[in-house]
Amino acid sequence: MDEDTYKELYFQLNNLDDVDRLSQKKSISFKILMPILCLKLVRNTRKNFHNLKENALDLHSKWENGDTFLQLSEEYNFPPSLIVSIILQFSGMSKKHVRKLLKDPKNSSSSRITSEVLEAIDNDFLYSPRAHELQFKISKAGEDIIDSWLKSMNLDFITEKAMDKDKGTPDFILKEKLYIDGKKISWIESKVVFADIEEHNRYINKQYNRYLNDIGDGMVVYWCGFLDYLLHLEKRIIIKDYSFFPNRNRNLDDLLNLPW
Repeated sequence: MDEDTYKELYFQLNNLDDVDRLSQKKSISFKILMPILCLKLVRNTRKNFHNLKENALDLHSKWENGDTFLQLSEEYNFPPSLIVSIILQFSGMSKKHVRKLLKDPKNSSSSRITSEVLEAIDNDFLYSPRAHELQFKISKAGEDIIDSWLKSMNLDFITEKAMDKDKGTPDFILKEKLYIDGKKISWIESKVVFADIEEHNRYINKQYNRYLNDIGDGMVVYWCGFLDYLLHLEKRIIIKDYSFFPNRNRNLDDLLNLPW
């Protein structure tokens, strides 16, 4: 995607209604718009979490005076599940208990908390337990496609599951180097996100630089797309999206058609 188009979409995407509106207005797939919205919301959450936690007293007071978790989520433009966590932990509930409650709201002895937590998690597509489960399934679908693709070429490789995760390893290390676009790669990383420059640089500093130093050149698959500019940012990393794996099998359809 070119940078001007991305900036326009990023600016206009703030909620699910914007996804529907832009999809119809610009004839852009929901599968492209939704990952960009998720990227923006996750960044806003990281940016505002500390300040919101410092205002836990105000949040708790409003909740005690009748505002629901979902209403406060909409007022502060913050994920409902995290609003639940901040308020209930401020009220004295342990983090462990809050996690259990989010997984099963019926664990609460309070009918108000049960109904409001149910409402909150039903409206949270980013941080609820159901959202985390879906994200795990999407990530696994992406890795399954790469696994199947490598096996179809009879290549030997090691998956992250078989490696020492404490050392920080890519999803796939190739025992024999693979030529892609005329370049030899030794590892592959799967990311079910849309990547702009900020996101790509975050992964470079967090993971990719270590892979380059320890293993060699590699390939990153940003399943949901990426900015065209990234292709010229790091010559030692090949970047692909879902279109690199046409008709692999049902896994690609599963990956792109999951209900985000």
